Amino acid sequence: MKGLIFEWSLNKKWGAGLIPLVLRSEYSHVSIVLDNGTLLSARLLSGVDKHKRDTSTYVKQEYWRLECDPAEALQWAHEQIGKGYDLGAAFRFLLFFLNEDKQNFMCSEYASGAMKRTNIYKSPPSYNDWAVSPVELLRQFKVLSKIHSPITRYLGTDITPSDFG
Repeated sequence: MKGLIFEWSLNKKWGAGLIPLVLRSEYSHVSIVLDNGTLLSARLLSGVDKHKRDTSTYVKQEYWRLECDPAEALQWAHEQIGKGYDLGAAFRFLLFFLNEDKQNFMCSEYASGAMKRTNIYKSPPSYNDWAVSPVELLRQFKVLSKIHSPITRYLGTDITPSDFG
């Protein structure tokens, strides 16, 4: 694998529809795509896990690849498997009294953690990595793509790393 691929997706399930509305985003979820097309992500009911893509629930996907050595990022991502979902961060927009759980992740916190380990992206010191939303992470990719050439964008469905050539 010549890089690390992230998939942003829009889930058509009723509960996931709140995320794009609240965040003013076209996507509700972000995952890491492995060589065989399997996804790594943090999900509400299962926490951080490795799973197959369920194309029946997604209506839109966008992929970004960071050309890098993904070894450290993937090692970190695999070490997080089994951790829970960060309900405090995910639902804070509705229930302001909830606290974030820095031992668990929502999808964009998990993807941001892996992205930071590529040595391409370093968040500013004032940036709260534990409060990043899918739309904020996508904005960071768009900014990085303008200043750092080894970032590729692909629009489509059901791709694997080999689709990037």
